[in-house]
Amino acid sequence: MKKLLSLILLTACCALPLKAQEEDVLRPRGGTPGSTAAQPESMRSAKNKMVISYGVEAGLNYNMFSQDVERSAPAANSPEDVLKEGSGISPFSSVFIDIPLTSTIGVQIKGIFDSKSWSNTQTGGLDVFDPNGQFIENAKVEATYKTSALFYGLAALLRYNFTPDLFATVGPTFHFLNGNVEREDNVKIIEQQDPTSAIIINYALIPGQYSEISRTTTEPSMIAPPVEPTAQTGKYLSSRIGVEAGLGYIFPLSSTMQLIPQVRYNFAVTALAEESQSKEVWQPLTTGSPDITFKNSKVNSLQFSLALMFNL
Repeated sequence: MKKLLSLILLTACCALPLKAQEEDVLRPRGGTPGSTAAQPESMRSAKNKMVISYGVEAGLNYNMFSQDVERSAPAANSPEDVLKEGSGISPFSSVFIDIPLTSTIGVQIKGIFDSKSWSNTQTGGLDVFDPNGQFIENAKVEATYKTSALFYGLAALLRYNFTPDLFATVGPTFHFLNGNVEREDNVKIIEQQDPTSAIIINYALIPGQYSEISRTTTEPSMIAPPVEPTAQTGKYLSSRIGVEAGLGYIFPLSSTMQLIPQVRYNFAVTALAEESQSKEVWQPLTTGSPDITFKNSKVNSLQFSLALMFNL
């Protein structure tokens, strides 16, 4: 947070000499300082747009989740591979202030309320054994998960206007987790040769035979319960840093109010969760039970929004 405040203060300090320089350029020669009558129309228009603005924004994220899933030995057709990626749509909103530095350059400071969600479904294999430990078959299962999280955030963006109406923004973003990240897991048998085939696992501390298992977890663990004692469940990080870049177009509604559609890409620089390790449990005979590691989990977002901006 100290680094963020330092960045904002540095930006504000830079604004004063830039704005003073702009006023020198716009001051007419041979006329009264500050007079607009002696200035060309283009200069008067540019100077008139040197106003601080504020606004509100609402839109949708298209979220793209990815992480590395590494094993000590190959384990083809594993249901755990469903956790490699995911996607989903969720809302976000923000309030912002736009501070012009020159007629084409400005700074935007934003406070963000950002909901993230993503999910994925994938099929895999399950080794089924009878109560005596005899192998029956490799059944087909469907693994599904859905993750949701809520973040508050701040952004400090540099704005550049290509034209009076078309502009681009780029800069760092800082997201802070609000509450827990929740993941809903479900694994079910969808194809089997033997009707007695079941998921035999100590699930949620209750041993038994299941055709379908599900749970909700707040830890970045496996799609199945971690196997002790090798499990090292990580945790979701409380903050993330990203970089945002986007384009917007200004549609004037009045002399003091504008409607602005925008499209942006938010790239995550830091991870969503700590690294965690466990063991494969689904196909001990077919592929074995190698160690499995989950790391480098990130959520990138393509954002579409509408903003309403007012001039001070």
